Amino acid sequence: MFKIITLSDSNYFDIGKLFLQTRNIISNHDIVLYGPDLTKEQLVVLKDHKIDYEKVDENEWNTQMQFMKFKMILNEIDKDPEKKYKGFLLGDWDTFFVNDWSHLYNYDFDLCIPVRPHEIRNRSMRSYGCGGGFFFKHSGKELFKYAQKVVLAGRDDGIPEYDRIWNTLEKGRPEYKTHSRKVLRWWVDQIFISSIVLRFLEQKQYKQEFGIEPVFSTFNGYKIAFVSERNYNVMNSDAIVKKEKNIFIRHLKEHGRKQVVGVEKAKTKEKI
Repeated sequence: MFKIITLSDSNYFDIGKLFLQTRNIISNHDIVLYGPDLTKEQLVVLKDHKIDYEKVDENEWNTQMQFMKFKMILNEIDKDPEKKYKGFLLGDWDTFFVNDWSHLYNYDFDLCIPVRPHEIRNRSMRSYGCGGGFFFKHSGKELFKYAQKVVLAGRDDGIPEYDRIWNTLEKGRPEYKTHSRKVLRWWVDQIFISSIVLRFLEQKQYKQEFGIEPVFSTFNGYKIAFVSERNYNVMNSDAIVKKEKNIFIRHLKEHGRKQVVGVEKAKTKEKI
């Protein structure tokens, strides 16, 4: 058995239509949703789909939403001292399920990152890894504590890639494309994850293919696995549920969200 951790506020909740619709694909596994303000009606929907709810502070949500992912992860690890779960997935609410991926936890890793080949080809370092869909085990606990430390400090000698990626976002860009590492609501989770991918790619001189079977490395003493998002977190998917082989999770992003809730609602995302 594994556990999925996801997040949404009341404004974004309708985006999860296909997440809920495909709950049966992973019916033997547990799910918890973190959010600040779900309505009574939305809580009933979660209950009907056997999804637990963890209420979070609204101000913390509004200012630290992406940084909070690490806190959520640590909370769920701590809630499972008997290791009932073989592993976990931190997944976005605008995903849906195609096949069960229990097999993935048979591999020896602390963190497993779906990587994005398109972003790698374009050398978009900030998006090398999927911040909205990665797998981990209890053994990754100290790595996520380290992630919190790095994000709050803005840099760390043990992960210079984090500073390098932020420099591409903070300097020499138009104002509307400039982002700050001090803003904990956006980007920080993905940039930490992508920093790990960046180190591995540079070690391999960018001569590494990714697919359904993991490839392995170490990062500061932690066991890291890499798979392709084309199997485990297919980006910009259409909102179509169908049987497929070797696809486990699809990620709507704005492309698919428009098909679920319409153009305007898809742009709204969470409340700011």
